[in-house]
Amino acid sequence: MNIPCDTAHDASGPAAVAAGAPAAPAPGARAVPATQRIRRLISGLRSTLLAMSLAMTCSGAASLQAATSPEGSSSGGSPAADAPLADGAITSAVEEALRTNHGTLANDVDVTTSHGIVTLAGSVDSLLIRARTVEIAQGLRGVLGVIDHLYTTPVKRSDDDIRKDILEALSQDPTTDAFSLGVAVDGGCATLSGHLGNHAEVHLAGRIASGVKGVTQVTNAITFAPLAKRSDADIAADVKARLQWNIWLNGDPIGVAVAAGTVTLSGSVGSVESKWMAFGDAWVAGVMAVDITRVSVDAWTRDNARRGLTYASRPDGDIEKAIGASLLLDPRTAHVRIDVSVNDGEATLTGIVGNLEADISAEHDARNIIGVEKVINLLKVRPKEALADEEMTRQLAAALKRSPWFEQCIIQGVVLHRIATLTGVVDLRQQWTEAQDIATRVKGIVAVRNRLRVEPEFPVIAFPNPGSYETSYSLAGLSATPPALSDEQIKRNIDHGFLWSPFVNRDDIHVVVHGGVATLTGTVTTWIAWNVIDHAAQTSGASSIVNQVTITHASWWWP
Repeated sequence: MNIPCDTAHDASGPAAVAAGAPAAPAPGARAVPATQRIRRLISGLRSTLLAMSLAMTCSGAASLQAATSPEGSSSGGSPAADAPLADGAITSAVEEALRTNHGTLANDVDVTTSHGIVTLAGSVDSLLIRARTVEIAQGLRGVLGVIDHLYTTPVKRSDDDIRKDILEALSQDPTTDAFSLGVAVDGGCATLSGHLGNHAEVHLAGRIASGVKGVTQVTNAITFAPLAKRSDADIAADVKARLQWNIWLNGDPIGVAVAAGTVTLSGSVGSVESKWMAFGDAWVAGVMAVDITRVSVDAWTRDNARRGLTYASRPDGDIEKAIGASLLLDPRTAHVRIDVSVNDGEATLTGIVGNLEADISAEHDARNIIGVEKVINLLKVRPKEALADEEMTRQLAAALKRSPWFEQCIIQGVVLHRIATLTGVVDLRQQWTEAQDIATRVKGIVAVRNRLRVEPEFPVIAFPNPGSYETSYSLAGLSATPPALSDEQIKRNIDHGFLWSPFVNRDDIHVVVHGGVATLTGTVTTWIAWNVIDHAAQTSGASSIVNQVTITHASWWWP
């Protein structure tokens, strides 16, 4: 995305310095020695830092309390089974998620919530950053829908340059290079035309066009038609199986009906993100349209439904078939022979793929299948055409330049012996990820070494590990020791992190904090939930984390 390389700064920063500084002496007053003034300034700064920390903690605790009751006045603890989250608490959670995921972007986006429906307004720099902003809001518990009123303000480029870059991006991607598509651009608005084999290919082409610098809108007019007509019964069976095997959706009560190739989904899911994931999964072979208007979002109903389900392990052979079916529906792996074997939940992928993008996609697809505890990726990347390192370096540089993510960042990509090495400094973790993704899609590259550093451009006040008293935090050339949080405050912060994820049942996780050390025990059923828990603990202010939460991959709901 076209993200300027400046980082969000807390508006209270300058005010904090002013509050901590001694007042100017009145005319005629006796001057205070310089050393004494510095001591007072440092003392005032430390007091301000402590006050800011306490304010942040109290704000988090208040948000947690507000979120756990319909009225926003509960005294805390686990939320009631059917309790909707307060609109104010949802707004705060979205704002915080945008701040931690996007840095300065949070300053440009306004968030409001009404009856669980979040409205996003403001300016973003590209279509991809707009989509990412919406996705972050959709992934939070309690959000029942997202209204996108964002508008894009990308760098100004000529329509002809944008069109050339879109065509080059499509031709350079190893999955879309064989697509025969038309591209027209008018005032930054790109229109794609042509015919492809399925919805997944159409979606991928649109995603690539959206990732070109200067594009303000993509109208995807590409048509598709299934290669073979299938019965509605066969389509329904495939959709049900795909939904059931997806670890993001397992246990969600989703009904499937098919009429004349149109799939209608109904029921309840735990987040808006899961709703759209169900939409994507429903596009199996033979599907002409998907309707998700009858799918509601209700995290508490989903949690209660799961508690009454019967869990059972699935045979390794069934897991193998599910992985194979997922690979066939992914346009990046659909035309590659990949052998899959599963032994006691451990999936092994073998075979030869023509590009690194297919290699990584295959592992990702396998990891998202129910019952897979570990993926051993033994795929070999052997490009179809031998390109010189210099040519791949040129293509990598061109791909990075086309992307709106790095408009004001300096990233260097060099390919040596078919291995790409990325160096430089970026401001956001998402930029780190996007640069790596771009490199994997360059033809001929077989591996990527991502040595980018994520650093904010401006210094900010942070309170990471209160036990690290030897660490000093710089502000306006002065030093101060970060204040420690109490054990109770750390535990509240961890609980608060759990609350906003629809994939974690807080009753299943036990948190004990003693002397700043947080110990987590319990069980979860997906790596998704484990990552949420670990992130909540890592950002809680604890001096160290003992994460003993286990993943019970072998147990899943099955009808």
